[in-house]
Amino acid sequence: MDITRETRYTIYCNRCGDTETYDELGGHPTKQDAEKAFRKSGWIEKDGETLCPKCMRGGE
Repeated sequence: MDITRETRYTIYCNRCGDTETYDELGGHPTKQDAEKAFRKSGWIEKDGETLCPKCMRGGE
């Protein structure tokens, strides 16, 4: 029997609705792992909003 346990975190942009998902293949990432990865890829929290890299740069 093949059983897989997967933990996945998804972040949502409060301005444009864009999303990004973080997981570790076969692993069990923590919320802190996900936050670190999202920040590294350009996501920020500003004035209580979560912003994707595009919106953070002003919607280039």
